[in-house]
Amino acid sequence: MAELLATLNIGLTSVASIVYVPELAGGRSGTSLIGVVAWVDLEASSGSVVIEMNLRCRVKDAYTHGERRVPGLAAY
Repeated sequence: MAELLATLNIGLTSVASIVYVPELAGGRSGTSLIGVVAWVDLEASSGSVVIEMNLRCRVKDAYTHGERRVPGLAAY
């Protein structure tokens, strides 16, 4: 995740907080953890960079949410 933030020119010193949310999948046999979603809030904006990762913390997808815009990422 740090590599992706560096690629997007987001320094770790500009990160206000990171919240990790488990990504679950379920069915008849129960619920399984399939990944983690990191919501990265930055000091200088009212929005987040959202990073979806698998169980090995490899990035599956990344996008922005709210007012935050990053070139190269979709915004929702």
